[in-house]
Amino acid sequence: MRASEQLIVKCAAVLGQTFPRDMIEYILPKVQRVKARKSFKRLKQIGIFECANIPTGRAALLLQTNGLHPEACFCPKMEDDYNADLCNVMRFKNNLLQQTAYNILMESQRLDLHNKTVEYLQNQANEIRKRIPYYLLYRKPKESLDHVQQGIYEKKDIVHKISVID
Repeated sequence: MRASEQLIVKCAAVLGQTFPRDMIEYILPKVQRVKARKSFKRLKQIGIFECANIPTGRAALLLQTNGLHPEACFCPKMEDDYNADLCNVMRFKNNLLQQTAYNILMESQRLDLHNKTVEYLQNQANEIRKRIPYYLLYRKPKESLDHVQQGIYEKKDIVHKISVID
């Protein structure tokens, strides 16, 4: 396995069994995206990763009988996606491989990758917040919580009264 592929496996191990490909591309330290995408394809071909959206149950049996390629991707694609052959969400084929790759990392490397992951998630949360209407973001939570809590207490009183009568 090439050094760039080993690095991708180690970064993915920090994220867990299942991970989005774009998150790996974000936390990879100074790696070119084109090279990373080639590495993802190769890692999928050699059986390290697989598509995380693989159907299960009857759908999987149907796909096997129709003779679809086992490394096919089942991720939803956008029409203008130029990476239609890459999975959006991938997973390790073997749990033991993920655990071993994680244990190989030094503590400082893990910490750095965890920090980059947090940064990525914060950026994603900020992007999502931008799309939420203003009036939904800035309501008064105290009033709404008091109302909900009062309703819960009233229901508990009713249940308590019914159990006392019985």
